[in-house]
Amino acid sequence: MLTVPIKIQDESVNHYEQVLKYWSVIETLNPQSVPKSGMLDDHARLYVIKDEKDLLPWQGEHKHQSIAVNERNKWVYTVYAGNSLLEDSFAMIMKTFKSRAKPHAGVSKETFSLFSFSVDHFGRLLSDSIVISSYAWALGVIETYSEASYERLDGFHDAEDAIARELKDFICATFSATSLVTPETNSERRLVPEVVEPVTLTQLFSLYDFVCDKLSLPRLKEDRTLTVRAQLLSEESSYPESFGILNSFFIDDLVRLQEEAVAHNLSEAAKQFLSDEINYDERVDVRQTNSAFIDAFAPVHFPRGCWPNKGSHPLVFSQQFAVNSFFKERLAIDGLFSVNGPPGTGKTTLLRDVIANIIVERACCLAEFKTPGDAFNRTLVKKSDG
Repeated sequence: MLTVPIKIQDESVNHYEQVLKYWSVIETLNPQSVPKSGMLDDHARLYVIKDEKDLLPWQGEHKHQSIAVNERNKWVYTVYAGNSLLEDSFAMIMKTFKSRAKPHAGVSKETFSLFSFSVDHFGRLLSDSIVISSYAWALGVIETYSEASYERLDGFHDAEDAIARELKDFICATFSATSLVTPETNSERRLVPEVVEPVTLTQLFSLYDFVCDKLSLPRLKEDRTLTVRAQLLSEESSYPESFGILNSFFIDDLVRLQEEAVAHNLSEAAKQFLSDEINYDERVDVRQTNSAFIDAFAPVHFPRGCWPNKGSHPLVFSQQFAVNSFFKERLAIDGLFSVNGPPGTGKTTLLRDVIANIIVERACCLAEFKTPGDAFNRTLVKKSDG
């Protein structure tokens, strides 16, 4: 991960917006490295393609086609376009942001791709499988403007949608198409109807050049390296949304939270998470005083429901303390409740008791109604698909 000193000082933007903008920029500048070539396992292979004479793994003459597979299985291929060193781009980013920070050890020797997409076992493009790299997009912004604006680097979500639309138009206009197909299966519904022929290497290179231009990174055209990941699926399986993970999982959620922050509609839990205000006076060091334990373990604070376990495996002292404290402090109000501890100490295990008690509490509420219909709002809402 890359760390850069980002300062967003806009008096018209509230604190939560500023934190979310900073977070979004950091996630945008968080590249995912390109997979290495070779055999991953019995169900996955990786191939690197650099020369125009190279074959694609879905083409009949490629060595991949000699791999014996069960007739009930099928291959799906994810193409990573680009193989540029992170080290080169890190230097440019550090210069732009006037930072002396250094990348984490080993990261600078990794590579990143500009975009990825998937094709089916015949080599036909899968609809909505194209993913644009947020990191590559940010590099284009930085190279385009002498002084990169943090506001510009916060706009990847909208830019990605626009580039994806242009990319699809380019594909439909450029790639070979002899007829339209009528999807018969769930897998075939993922196909782009206008593109029914297998994708060729010439088309992939033209697509690569097109994306370089759209991202304002023409210099990267010099190295049109493609990495193809072949994944074996069962015939019954539908194609997953994407095999290529190029961007942070948080970007879309951060966009949604920014919209809520602008509308002053953030939840109390989100405000607490993003806040820099900590009331240290409310903190209790349980190592110095046992009053918190005595209070939390009072019979009235034990939940009415718990996860069914063997008699010899109840929650341990600290786990039960966390569960009791959660329902004591957060049952009636919104907000956050954190449980910290080293790996393997039972944090996930105690969640089962939290869930079990929530189910029991809901059942108790439902039991107070005389009839099942009393639990529902009397206002009827009718919806029509027509």
